[in-house]
Amino acid sequence: VTFGPKPKRSVLKLNKKERKLAVQTLFYNKRKNILVSGKLEELGKELEFADNKTKKFYSFCKKELNIDLNKTKILVVSESSLSSSKAFWLATRNLKNVEVISSANLNTLSLLKAERILVTRIALNNIRRFIVISSSDINMNIIKYPIITDKATRLLANNQYSFVVNPKSDKPTIKA
Repeated sequence: VTFGPKPKRSVLKLNKKERKLAVQTLFYNKRKNILVSGKLEELGKELEFADNKTKKFYSFCKKELNIDLNKTKILVVSESSLSSSKAFWLATRNLKNVEVISSANLNTLSLLKAERILVTRIALNNIRRFIVISSSDINMNIIKYPIITDKATRLLANNQYSFVVNPKSDKPTIKA
């Protein structure tokens, strides 16, 4: 058929700041269901060299974390290094309620679907760098340098100051 229906492909664009805010909000709302474990990193290293990886991961979740993988949907967030991420993926690809995602590819849909979230310490540091911006960093990067011109010095008498600011900063952060 030459004039038959054609599949539509819809793409929803999300701005960077909106994406960060969405991920940050989801992390805050799901904070009771997030488990940060150093044992998870050790398990990732063991899985690289082990046989029966799925059984090992399943028993780890059952014994160490008290999570029943048949009932609970979990999300395992690992660091971006290929070896441990691939080991987690190979160990969990046969489990229907487990999704492995790297900290660099974290998205809101995966966070919404997950009932429990397992995070390695390294991945948590990567997520913190992505989400959290400290207030001192913001203040240091907003104002670049003062403007010193005749008009600017006249405005100083009225307690009005002129600065060159970062073009990426918005009005509320400049006023703060």
